[in-house]
Formats: sequence, structure tokens, C-alpha cells
Amino acid sequence: MKAKKASCGSVHSLIMFENKQGKELLYSVGIKIGSEYAHLGVEEEMAEDQEHPFREVATFNDRNVVDFVAHDQASLVIIGGGATDAENLYAHKLPEGKKAKGLLHLYKQNGEWKFVTEEDYEQKKAELPDLCFAIKCPIENLTSLDWPDLEAIGKEVFDVAGTADAAAQPEGE
Repeated sequence: MKAKKASCGSVHSLIMFENKQGKELLYSVGIKIGSEYAHLGVEEEMAEDQEHPFREVATFNDRNVVDFVAHDQASLVIIGGGATDAENLYAHKLPEGKKAKGLLHLYKQNGEWKFVTEEDYEQKKAELPDLCFAIKCPIENLTSLDWPDLEAIGKEVFDVAGTADAAAQPEGE
């Protein structure tokens, strides 16, 4: 493979390679900073592998990468090609084979994941808890990842706020 372009940030770099067949492949190389692994689009297990410093960012394999920049602790990848290339950029694969596009609200209720799609939002927004996640870009294996317990955080935040509000009320009200 031959390197076509590189962009270097302080903790990671991006390199566009061209293979023997002429296909462009984007790779990331980074260093570990504390508990953070500075690799774009790479799972933590892969980032921990010190024997393979370059990791392919397969997310962009079927896309037309127009440009990319590695910044201090973030990266920017610009893809081109119009509606056909970006058509599935915000396409979520939900459990049980369901699909959704655009902004997706999700939360756990009694230990079970609930999803409110962009098209269902207006009808179901009253059902959303006080705290929930909202994502636009799809995340693989969404329900198998460790997420903060928003029910517990909500109880803590809103119970404390309620106690503070009650303490601030003048007597007799």
C-alpha cells in the first residue's frame, strides 16, 4: 500500500492509503492517554493492541472520502457523493431488525430498552422520561454497550432539586 495523505493531531493521526487495486483505505494511529484510546472508529480492544499501531477505519470503506483532518483530540472526515453516499449515514439498526433514520431517542425502562424514532417523536414525546439519550449517528451493538443509568441519575438530580425547592419555599406556602 502507498500513503496518499496524512493528517497529524497531538494524540492521533489519520492516513489515507491506496492498495494495489487502487482502493483508498483510511487508517488511524494513536496513543493511549490515561483511559482514553485515541483512535477514530476503533473498538477499545483493538486500540489496546500495541503490536498493530495502524487500525483501519472501515466505516468509510464504501464512502467517497473527500478530505480529513486529525485535530487535537477529535477528527473530521468529509465524505462526498450526494444523496446516495450519505443516504444511510444516519440509519439506525434497532433490535428485532427494526430500522430508523435520523434522531433517535433511547432509554431504559424497567431494564428494557425503549426507542422513539424521529418520525414517532411528536406522538410519543410525552412518554419520554425526564432524562434520555438522543443520538443521530448510528452506534453498533447499541443495547450491549454500558450506558450510564439515567433512571438513577434522574432520581438523584430531581430529588435533590425537589428538596432544594422545598427548602427555598417560605413557611406557610
